[in-house]
Amino acid sequence: MPALDRAIADRVEYLQARHQFAASERADLEFAAGERGHAFAQGFRRVIQDVQALGEARRQPPANRR
Repeated sequence: MPALDRAIADRVEYLQARHQFAASERADLEFAAGERGHAFAQGFRRVIQDVQALGEARRQPPANRR
């Protein structure tokens, strides 16, 4: 009996793997693209926060040290 269970289980795995490609046709690509945009926005927001952390300039040119 265990041999029969193993044989049936192997067939079920094979069938599931075979239909995974067909399932990707209905994939939610908008969600995948949205996540990439969200990651970009997070990085961009961090850059702005880092620049703001420097504070305002005193509106003077940098010192010329030679």
